[in-house]
Amino acid sequence: MANPKILELYFAIKSKNYQLIKDILRNGCNIDARFRDSTALSVAILSDDVEIVDILLEGGANPDLRSRDPSGRLEPPIVSACRKGNFKIVQLLLVWSADINATDFYGHTALWVACKHLYIEIIDLLLENGAGPRTPSLWSECPLYATTKEMETSVQTRETIAKKLILAGFRSKCKDKLGRDAFYWSVLNGSNKTAILILRSGYRPTRKIINENEQLFTKMSLDFLELLVDTVENIPSLLELSKLVVCDRVQSTTERRQIRALISNLELPRTLVRYLLKDPFDV
Repeated sequence: MANPKILELYFAIKSKNYQLIKDILRNGCNIDARFRDSTALSVAILSDDVEIVDILLEGGANPDLRSRDPSGRLEPPIVSACRKGNFKIVQLLLVWSADINATDFYGHTALWVACKHLYIEIIDLLLENGAGPRTPSLWSECPLYATTKEMETSVQTRETIAKKLILAGFRSKCKDKLGRDAFYWSVLNGSNKTAILILRSGYRPTRKIINENEQLFTKMSLDFLELLVDTVENIPSLLELSKLVVCDRVQSTTERRQIRALISNLELPRTLVRYLLKDPFDV
């Protein structure tokens, strides 16, 4: 049977009685106790009430404790907030040191969820605060894979998201059981911009990939096809290899996803620094 204080807290949250919530917490209450497998913080997040979320976090609520929502999803607070698209609550959770890379029952992070729902402002916030990991091990957990797979809808928005992810260090390395990756989906969905950016980020398609998917490339631009042939036929330049090595090294030694500021301060030839900072979409 649920503790009467917990029931009172939940009803106070549901009725948005801010003063009563504060009084209950002040008089002593296990703020992380569950009612029907849900935490008080989760209930507040799912109701989009920023003020109550702030009160609960101030009162000691665990910002990482998983909770089950009405649909049965077991997820940490930051994933719930991203799924709701509530920028202010995501921001608040980060202020209270929520684990930005915490995953739900399916292995999805807040960044994955934000990408799926096209919440660009939240994506920027997460990337700026170190969202990762740098190389997800499974395709089902990779934001770049999910973004490119659904690129046939909301093309421009998804291209923007894919660009942000690639510039932040995500690579087309995760393949599903049929061997399909972010590059494959970019080509299939006719996204020249994303396919070119993936190639310029160091992806090297094999002849087997090209031969098996020859029909896919017919819808791509001449610029893309020329770059594809050049990537397959020629050895990367020393400058290109240097860029990949430096970027990967910086990303592997820091939790920050946005590495541009770090690269600017590296003791490298300025020509190389400028090249490292160049937008890969620029010609």
